[in-house]
Amino acid sequence: MKSILIPRGKSVDEPQQYVAVNGEAFIIPKGLKCEVPDYIADELQRAIEAGEQLEITISDLKKSVK
Repeated sequence: MKSILIPRGKSVDEPQQYVAVNGEAFIIPKGLKCEVPDYIADELQRAIEAGEQLEITISDLKKSVK
């Protein structure tokens, strides 16, 4: 098990984060530390990294169009 903290978002964001891996789903509250299985923490980290890479790709594409 890993302890994770998902930061609270904007006031219009959902107060929880839904995460599912291989048919097993979790609803994780934002702004509170909680324990989740390793594979759920790993999936959240993978999603964060994918989002960061997407931002880099979008930025690169915008630069190449100018």
